[in-house]
Amino acid sequence: MYCGHCGAQNDDHGQFCVSCGKLLAEAPQQPMDAPEGFRAPPPGQAPPAPPPQQAPTPPPHQAPPQGQPSYPPSYGGYDANQNSSGMGAGYPLPPEAANMNFGGCIPYGIFAFVNGNVMWGVLSLLFWPAAIYVLIKGNEIAWQSRRFTSRQEYVDTMNAWNTWGKILLAVQVVGMVLYFVFVFFVTFAAMSAEMNGGSF
Repeated sequence: MYCGHCGAQNDDHGQFCVSCGKLLAEAPQQPMDAPEGFRAPPPGQAPPAPPPQQAPTPPPHQAPPQGQPSYPPSYGGYDANQNSSGMGAGYPLPPEAANMNFGGCIPYGIFAFVNGNVMWGVLSLLFWPAAIYVLIKGNEIAWQSRRFTSRQEYVDTMNAWNTWGKILLAVQVVGMVLYFVFVFFVTFAAMSAEMNGGSF
């Protein structure tokens, strides 16, 4: 199906254009031809009553096809077939965007800059509470600010950021602990030497 606004090709089941985000027009309904063997009643005569119909039986539940991820049909109004990444805050988020991302622990606002949100990158440089906000809302910021080709690409990218953020956070914590231990022992040794009248 092609978008009537920008001409981009879209999935036949999508409701919105993947390029411009506008609502795709419904395909015009074509009039149905009369079934074969149908004859209109002569003028002045009422048509025969239709035969009674049975209530339709619901189709049996089927499992999703193998090899395709099974996403819930909706999360806060999110359509699983729609890719609204990079379209801003006015569009629904996928369920994966609700999680915290340790990529926000990477210093200098790199996570926000790389994922297309310069404002949060600059604020992370200037104020440490902004870096905590990026840590908590990083997945949401990335989905709204950066265009991903699919939800799977988004999940893989955020998992990589999360892993590297955790590694860097662990290195920073170990480094800080070692620094404080070193300062404590140097201070303690200096105080001991001073009390004993010796030099450090």
